Amino acid sequence: MNYIQLTHDQYDKLLEKDPKMIQMDICDFVMFLKQNNLSYAAISSYVAAIKKFYDMNDITTLNWRKVKHFMGEHEKIAEDRPYTHSEIHTLLEATTYRNRGI
Repeated sequence: MNYIQLTHDQYDKLLEKDPKMIQMDICDFVMFLKQNNLSYAAISSYVAAIKKFYDMNDITTLNWRKVKHFMGEHEKIAEDRPYTHSEIHTLLEATTYRNRGI
């Protein structure tokens, strides 16, 4: 609502626009969020709330696939990797017999 400069009691004005204009506003909002360095998960939650709003108000002609393409791809932050043999050996040496089975 703040992005398109509407007050919080003007939800009806969101529904009065042409679906193509609504979709363009959503894509612009996603690009604005990306410029503010928000994470993919944060942008995804914003888009999910917007999608739910329009779905509940029977605006089903929006191309959500196109909006998702504006979001980009999810980038992994943590580097998950399997433990090495030496790391497993160190863990087993530092524990009791009871916990080794675990």
